[in-house]
Amino acid sequence: MTNPVSAAFINAACDKATFGWPCDEGIEKLRDAFAKETDPAKQKAIAEQVSVRLSGAYPTFAPLGQSTPDGVPRNIGGLLPTPSLALWNVEKK
Repeated sequence: MTNPVSAAFINAACDKATFGWPCDEGIEKLRDAFAKETDPAKQKAIAEQVSVRLSGAYPTFAPLGQSTPDGVPRNIGGLLPTPSLALWNVEKK
C-alpha cells in the first residue's frame, strides 16, 4: 500500500469517490487503519488484509503489469513518479 500508484487504485470511497469508482466500506476502513497505524509490523498486517480483500473478495482494479517502460535520454537526471502520465512542453507538429 505504500506505492502511490497502487494506492490510487485502491480507492473505494463510495459517494466521496469519482464517478464510476467502486464502493467498499471494508477497504476504506482498512485504508484508514493503515494510515493511522504507526507500528510497521501492524501496517504490514493491515496491508496484507487489504491485499487479500482486493485479490479475492472485492477487486477494485486489475494490475496488468508492474511498471511502464520509459525511455529517458542520458542527459536528463530522471523522471518524477506520478500516478498517471504527465506531459509538458509538448506540441503537435
